[in-house]
Amino acid sequence: GMVGPAARACGLLRDVRFQAIDSPAPLTRWTDALGPGLPMWRILSGADRWTFEKGVLVAEPPFAARTIMPFDVCDLAAKVRIEAAGEAVLSLRYNGETVGTDLALPADGKWHDITATLRAEELRATIDGKAATMRHRNNNNNPANDGNIFIEARRGKLELREFRVKQ
Repeated sequence: GMVGPAARACGLLRDVRFQAIDSPAPLTRWTDALGPGLPMWRILSGADRWTFEKGVLVAEPPFAARTIMPFDVCDLAAKVRIEAAGEAVLSLRYNGETVGTDLALPADGKWHDITATLRAEELRATIDGKAATMRHRNNNNNPANDGNIFIEARRGKLELREFRVKQ
């Protein structure tokens, strides 16, 4: 298939990082990962269960999607709201059902700020400024070293806005 500018830039950054491992290229550019038609995402289930209106992705379960390209080195900033008593997952470095790091997202009907920092050996995440509870699906409870970003609405409505990735 065609390689978009974002994927090309990602490849370039990756090459630079391997050449200069002591001083990795600084992350410079924020990309809005949400947009009409969700061009940066592959819908895995629930293709008819989501809408995108006024900058907000609204998904009804069962719904799952992952980014088309992997994000092994990036910063992530997002706002998420999950219906009270619902259940949803945001997974980093996702490589299918058995590989990825899941963040426990609060389901209380309020908007929450999510941040994540992904570096070669490091994976950190916060929810509303506090360290997020993370569950590694594999790898002796260590994070995988690359993979996609994955979202899933399991129960109740999931809403995302300002889902930005810095590379």
